[in-house]
Amino acid sequence: LSHDSSAVIVLAQLDKRYFLGMESFANFSLSFTIYKREEDEPVASSTHHGLWDRSVNAEVNLEAGDYVVHVSVTFISRCEVSTKLSSSF
Repeated sequence: LSHDSSAVIVLAQLDKRYFLGMESFANFSLSFTIYKREEDEPVASSTHHGLWDRSVNAEVNLEAGDYVVHVSVTFISRCEVSTKLSSSF
């Protein structure tokens, strides 16, 4: 960024409606963390509103400079989740 700025950063999964019949037996959990280049402390992390939301976001005030976004996509088997849910009742 060339100057200080407010930003909304979004990571989104494609809309599943376009892939009907091609679904797998898995869910994906999305998240990300923003770092200023050459620094170890995160500036911001994405927020979750539900366990398997199709998108996550972060609203942050950024200082001028270069940033790195670390993205995490976690694969969760639906069978594994189903087993864990049924055993917790």
